[in-house]
Amino acid sequence: MSFTVDYSVEVPAPLDSAFKVLSAKEYIQDVLDLYGMLAWYRPRQTGERNGHQVFNFQFAERVPLLFGLMSTDVVLTGEQEVRPKEKMLIYKSWSSMVKVTKTRSFHTAVNPQATQVKEHLVVTCPWLLKCVVEPVARDAHRLHMNNYHKLFEEGALQMPASG
Repeated sequence: MSFTVDYSVEVPAPLDSAFKVLSAKEYIQDVLDLYGMLAWYRPRQTGERNGHQVFNFQFAERVPLLFGLMSTDVVLTGEQEVRPKEKMLIYKSWSSMVKVTKTRSFHTAVNPQATQVKEHLVVTCPWLLKCVVEPVARDAHRLHMNNYHKLFEEGALQMPASG
C-alpha cells in the first residue's frame, strides 16, 4: 500500500548553494540528522547511473516507543541520485517494512537569494502499518524540511574545498 506526501520550504541561500548543500554526498549525514533521530550513519560506495552520481549509505533512526518511554533503532539502507542539470535529486531509503522514494527539486524563489525546495514522497508499507506510518511520515517530513534553513546558518557546515 502506498501514499504520497508533498511539502515545500524556502531556504535562505541562492539556488546553486542550496542545491549543493542539500544534494552533495558530503552533507547527507547533516541533512539526515536535522530532526535529531539519527543514531548512526555509514557512507557506502559511490557510483553512477545513467550519467548521474549515486551515493549509497546506511543509517539508523532512533524511533520512540510507548510515548517516548523507550526507543529502538530502525536500520535503513539509502541511496541518493543527483541530477545537477535538472536541479533535482532522487532519494530512496528502505527497511524490511517501509520504502520511501523522495524527489527533491530546487527552484529560484521570488527573492533570488533564496531557494524554494519542493519534495514529493511516495511511501510504501504493508496495509496494516499504513495507519501508523502515514501520520508519522507526514509529521516527520514537515519537521525535517522546516529545519533545512539550519544548514545555511553561519558555521553550520564546513564547506568542502572546491575542485
